[in-house]
Amino acid sequence: MGIWAIVPVKHLKEGKSRLESVLSPRARELFSCRILKRTLGLLALSDIIERTVVISRDDTALQMARELGALIVNESSASDLNCALQRATQVAASLGATGVLVLPSDLPLLGANDVEEITRVRGHDPIVVLAADRHGSGTNAIFVRPPGLFRYRFGGGSLVAHQEQARVQGVVVRVYRLPGMEFDVDEPADLHRLQLMKPEFRDAEG
Repeated sequence: MGIWAIVPVKHLKEGKSRLESVLSPRARELFSCRILKRTLGLLALSDIIERTVVISRDDTALQMARELGALIVNESSASDLNCALQRATQVAASLGATGVLVLPSDLPLLGANDVEEITRVRGHDPIVVLAADRHGSGTNAIFVRPPGLFRYRFGGGSLVAHQEQARVQGVVVRVYRLPGMEFDVDEPADLHRLQLMKPEFRDAEG
């Protein structure tokens, strides 16, 4: 049935804690909602992505995802990110996905071209494609074909961990640097940079 996207979403009230010096708790929640809505809207319009799965334990995020046409999966309160992603991957595979794109909800510069680039893999052989973060140490997106081929290793130094996991499993792995997937907003300086590039984000409540 084609390529599915999997978008894990933290509890919106807990996200972006490192922005607390410049944004109030409510502003951080609204900021996270805004980028999530943008991400899901982009995926819904994509010619590449057949269906999107959102896994979260946040009711607001799940409701937003449902309204935008995504399939929702309630995350167990005991699960970590990697376990949650394995569960969502199993759901996608059980419904016929032939490949999955794991994508965080908070990439404000993500474009349709980035989604197309990371999933543009010829043939049908098993493969893992990693999109590095701008520091070259983290992983901001993963394309896996077929689903379930690969165990996720998100956490500190995840880019190297994912490459090693692929090698251990004997899977072809590629690493891409994609502008729209490299940039996320973690620190106040990141928010300032985003506001310079995207003036529409300047109205964030302080």
